[in-house]
Amino acid sequence: MSDLQVINAKTLAKSEAINNKFQEILGENSKYFIQSVVNAVSTNNRLLSCDGKSVWGAAMNAAILGLPVDNNLSYSAKIIVTGK
Repeated sequence: MSDLQVINAKTLAKSEAINNKFQEILGENSKYFIQSVVNAVSTNNRLLSCDGKSVWGAAMNAAILGLPVDNNLSYSAKIIVTGK
């Protein structure tokens, strides 16, 4: 696992723009959703190789569809495309 990519995911999670968009969609649950995205990225080597903006874009799609991003629940699919 690359510490730089985990830091990138965590840095993006602290972005005011990202937080505001998730807040609009999820309300008070946005903080938990954002943390689940950070956890998913930090525990999956293939997600770590993805561009952070791509990961957050996919997370936004999951939020819009009402799908949790939790490795234990397996409701949302994480599709990893090399080079993205």
